[in-house]
Amino acid sequence: MHQAQQFGVLPSTTITTLIIRCEPVRPRGPQCYKTKANFVPGFICCNKMLENLMHVTFEKLKTDGRLNGCNSQILANSLQAKAEATFNTSFEAISAKGNFASKVHFYGSYLCKLKKDGRYVLSIFVSEQKVVDLNGMLVYVVYLCS
Repeated sequence: MHQAQQFGVLPSTTITTLIIRCEPVRPRGPQCYKTKANFVPGFICCNKMLENLMHVTFEKLKTDGRLNGCNSQILANSLQAKAEATFNTSFEAISAKGNFASKVHFYGSYLCKLKKDGRYVLSIFVSEQKVVDLNGMLVYVVYLCS
C-alpha cells in the first residue's frame, strides 16, 4: 500500500518523513518487575495495566471457547486490538506455545511478557507513527526506539 493511502490521503500527495529517535527504557527500569505464575518467577513486565489486560483477554477467549489448543494467533490478534484500544496507540503482540527470546527496545513502560496455561505472550509498543499537517505540508512522523 502506498504510504499516502495508508493515512487516507491521495497517492499523489507528497509526504515528508521525519524520524525521531527516542531513548528506550531498559527492561530493568524502576517500574519493571517479574511476573509470577503459581509462585514461580516469570518474565519482565513494566506496566500493571498492560499485564492485567493480557490476563483478562486470555480468560475471555478461554471462556468464549475461542482459544483452542492449536490457535495461538487469535490470542495475539485479540491482545493487540485490546491494547491498541486501551492505550490509544499501536502495539505488537506475539503468542506461542513454546518459549521464545525477545531482545527489544520499547517505548515508555509498554512491555509485558507472561506465561499462562502453557502459552507465552508478549505485548509491546515499539514505535509511534502518525501523519501531521505542518502549515500545509504533510509530515509522516515515526518515533523509533532502537
